[in-house]
Amino acid sequence: MITIIVTAQDGTSKTTYSVNVNRAALGGNNNLSDLTVSPGAFDSPFDADDPSYTVQVESDVNSVTVTPTLESATSTMTVNSQATSSGQAVPVTLNSSGQNTSITIIVTAQNGNKNTYVIVVIKAASNNSDLSALTVTVNTTAQRLSPRFNRGTLNYRANVSPNIENVTVSATKSDRNADMTIGDVLVPAGTRTGEKSVTLGGEDSDTPVFITVTAPSEAGVPKRYSLTIHRNARSSNNDLSALSVTAGTTVLPLSPPFDSNTVNVDSNVINVTVTAMLEDTNATMEINGQGTSSGVPSAPITLGEPGSSTDIPILVTAPNGDEKPYTITVKRAEAGPTKPPTPTAKPDLIPEDDFCTPDLPDHPDQCFIPPVPGVTNSREDNITNVKRPRFSVPQPDSGETAKLYLKNITTGEEFSSSNSGNKILSPNADLSDGLYDVTYTLSNSGGESDKSDPMTPKLQIDTNIK
Repeated sequence: MITIIVTAQDGTSKTTYSVNVNRAALGGNNNLSDLTVSPGAFDSPFDADDPSYTVQVESDVNSVTVTPTLESATSTMTVNSQATSSGQAVPVTLNSSGQNTSITIIVTAQNGNKNTYVIVVIKAASNNSDLSALTVTVNTTAQRLSPRFNRGTLNYRANVSPNIENVTVSATKSDRNADMTIGDVLVPAGTRTGEKSVTLGGEDSDTPVFITVTAPSEAGVPKRYSLTIHRNARSSNNDLSALSVTAGTTVLPLSPPFDSNTVNVDSNVINVTVTAMLEDTNATMEINGQGTSSGVPSAPITLGEPGSSTDIPILVTAPNGDEKPYTITVKRAEAGPTKPPTPTAKPDLIPEDDFCTPDLPDHPDQCFIPPVPGVTNSREDNITNVKRPRFSVPQPDSGETAKLYLKNITTGEEFSSSNSGNKILSPNADLSDGLYDVTYTLSNSGGESDKSDPMTPKLQIDTNIK
């Protein structure tokens, strides 16, 4: 807290201001991001959460170099109580042959919390017949040993995939001057590490490899290490873990055991895709005769006609070659009724409502109609003064009904017939004077057809005709 007091010139008035400064907590990272030692190698890969490591060196090694690297730049550290910087190589003198040397790295976080790492360097005695390292590699990838390597443990086992036919066994002597054989490969004194390429037996078999180390001292006793490399058998798993059918945007999941499945889809579904998940991703799979991968939808599969069933075969082959068939039967529903086709005929204004009849001599003024462009004075003029004129359409088929539609060309007002189903139709309201498009549709239980072409010439309502 910072306080500021302001006093007026006459001393009678004071004002106090306060500023509260919050200082962030100190960092608490006290881990190393990396730790190496040279010469030698840790008994296990470095892990920031693993505080202890063992390094085995031969008897003529007098010192090692330790290089620790901090995770946080705000932390500090010491190596055997000597302050050092992140990434700095620190030499450490070793004890006499046959004695261990402990190297302690203490990392102190900014907030004062400490973390301790300990490296124990085991310096071999002169009559050392131990190994300091043993590895099995496939190409350049090290395989896991069981148990973890330790110079005092003589028997090990490594498991490799069934497709692996060859491995490389590498062994390193604790004492460079010892003799060593890896199977029939001799690694003479003066050479620290040797290796042997090993051809494995068939699947689900064991291949033994023996490593013998003889110390240079007459007091040294030969030590024999045994390594068994097991080539795993190929899996016989040809099971599915999930199966689904997709119709359009609808995903239909199926239930195990998936051997035989039935799926019902609508009549309008033309094709589907199938997605299957393998329990063993090393297995292979065909859907409808085409190879596909686990979890990847198949190519679209065309279904039969509405009302039919389509069988979709799935074949899963386990890594060991065992096959297992599955079947999905997709039933496509019967097709429902379809709407009628678009009428090909046009509505026709009935003669009784078409008032232009110049051939009747007793009605000479009935054709006195204001001139209309494109309209001739005949019984086909489609001109009337009837506000609800009648129109004829072809007789609808059984189960069908007809419906009339009228649209005022000028105002856009729309009308329809009130007597659907008859072959004689009329609008459901009085029409005002003007030109109209007149069309009709047919309907059944499957729906309503598109509109017919408009009647020609267009309907003209003219209530001035007497």
